[in-house]
Amino acid sequence: MQSLWHTAVLMIRFTSVTILLHLLQILLWAAFYRLRCFRSWESCFYFSATSYSTVGYGDIVLPPVWRLLGPVEAIMGVLMCGISVSALFAIATRLIGNEAQLSADASDLSGIGKLRGRGSSRQARSQFGKKIAN
Repeated sequence: MQSLWHTAVLMIRFTSVTILLHLLQILLWAAFYRLRCFRSWESCFYFSATSYSTVGYGDIVLPPVWRLLGPVEAIMGVLMCGISVSALFAIATRLIGNEAQLSADASDLSGIGKLRGRGSSRQARSQFGKKIAN
């Protein structure tokens, strides 16, 4: 049960850090828009967030000179979200695989203890050595 708790905490931490990094990227785009395109931070962050998330309402548009940056930010948002999801999936897969391996090893070691109880300690040591070698 404790291992499940640690796995959940790790997944929550990774997800939180990922969301913060996405927000940081949105803020970097907003800072550029503030320098070159819009007058208020609210408009910059709103436009950046809607572009990054590919919602793109269209109620705020970039000046004609910078108009291609909206789609570029949308592509970056899709790619970054895809990388985040794939990393989250890889971590979950690794954690689940490690948990399954630990459970299998624990059950194999309990089987070795039963063999020792029957007096075949040589066979038990042999199986234990194979497990360690693998």
